Amino acid sequence: MKKQTISVVMTIKNEALLLEPYLKNLSWADEIVVVDMNSTDNSVEIAKKYTKKIYNYDGGPLHLIPLNQQFGIKKATMDWVIILEPDLVVSPFALKEIRKKIESGKYNQYTLNVAQVFMDHPFLHCPEKIIKLLRRNALRFVDPKGAHEYFYVIEKKRGEIASPLLHYSHPTISSFLTKIDLYTTQDAKSIVLHKKGGFLHQKLTKVHWWNFILDPARAFLIFYVKKQYFREGVIGFVYAVLFSYAIVVERAKVLEIYRVKKSTRK
Repeated sequence: MKKQTISVVMTIKNEALLLEPYLKNLSWADEIVVVDMNSTDNSVEIAKKYTKKIYNYDGGPLHLIPLNQQFGIKKATMDWVIILEPDLVVSPFALKEIRKKIESGKYNQYTLNVAQVFMDHPFLHCPEKIIKLLRRNALRFVDPKGAHEYFYVIEKKRGEIASPLLHYSHPTISSFLTKIDLYTTQDAKSIVLHKKGGFLHQKLTKVHWWNFILDPARAFLIFYVKKQYFREGVIGFVYAVLFSYAIVVERAKVLEIYRVKKSTRK
């Protein structure tokens, strides 16, 4: 069996502060595909130092990140694709395990154990299990309807990369709130269009007052109890509370869109 090759696919938007050191550490990749989402800083100029495969695409009318990732995968040419971000760190241990398992040829998809880093605390007790390592020629695409939905068919039989990858997506409260503003805007537009979706992936045809109480409470229980963020102490509690707040923002943005549409029809 020939040596398996890997394409790194990443989407960027104004990532200049993180991008250069991150791309320097991707020397192990056989190919790097970058999809730029209309950056206004010098992210694209930095990326050009490390790859020629740079494309501009902004996720269609809803500006969905999964659509950007799907676009990038279609531009990749290697045997395997790993979907990364400039704040998702692949350790030498994880890379060694990835190499070993894709050479085995046993599965077409692998789940990565992604440990969030929040307030300098890595959530190693409760990493997110996300399917981000894929055999390219075995992929079947679907259209995602939200910012946190898969854009490909999930196979029942898949492997797992046990070594954790550290994700500095929102290491501080300020960065968390910035990302939440982006994701809730995308999800609110998607919910209005499809009548379902968002962080909770639930049907929502109208926003009621109880959606601002019950839905955030449900989000808190999902993160704190089901995903076991209680194992991370007070930091896990704060993280779960902030995600509850994100649901409040998401529901408020859906309500805002409905009210604007209603007023324009008058």
